[in-house]
This record gives sequence, structure tokens and C-alpha cells, in this order.
Amino acid sequence: MSPDPLSAGGAGRNLAIVTAVGLDGPGILARFTAKVAALRGNVIDLQQTLIGRYFTLVMLVDISQGNLDFSAFRDQLTAEGEAVGVKVLVAHEDAFRAMHRV
Repeated sequence: MSPDPLSAGGAGRNLAIVTAVGLDGPGILARFTAKVAALRGNVIDLQQTLIGRYFTLVMLVDISQGNLDFSAFRDQLTAEGEAVGVKVLVAHEDAFRAMHRV
């Protein structure tokens, strides 16, 4: 079993979970990873796949070294999604963990 990327070195990290879904097209993953890098985020883990004609992406991004707060980071990635016709949702890891706490 692979290690849980959410638990690895968690202290001091500010994590965002980014999901994107939309019609596939060339360069979508490249645009998102370039945007994350420009915002000084670090992609810790990602999965992308095609489901029929639909591009799907889930990324775990460490934004603790970034130059924006969470809301601004979310807004930038949402705008990037709009530019390529992809719906983007960004959740802070703390909220994601709280939603899934049993």
C-alpha cells in the first residue's frame, strides 16, 4: 500500500485539493501545473484520466510556500479552468478532512 500523501510531513504544510473536469483538449494538464508553479505551489500528488471525451484531474498541492492565500490561489486556478473550458473546484485540505471525519 502506498503512503498517504496527506500525512507525509504534514507539519507546516498548507494543502489544497484541486479537481478539474471538462472536455479533453491538448495541454490542459500542462496549463494547470504551470499555473501552480507560477503561484509557487508544489504538486505533491496527482491523477489524471480520460473518461470518454472528458478530462479529469485531481491534484494535491502544497501552497505553504506560495505567494497567495488560499482564496486567491483558488480564484487563480478557477480562472485557469474557465480559460480552457474546464470546471475547477479547490478545497482546503482541512475542510476536506473535516467532511470525511467519521
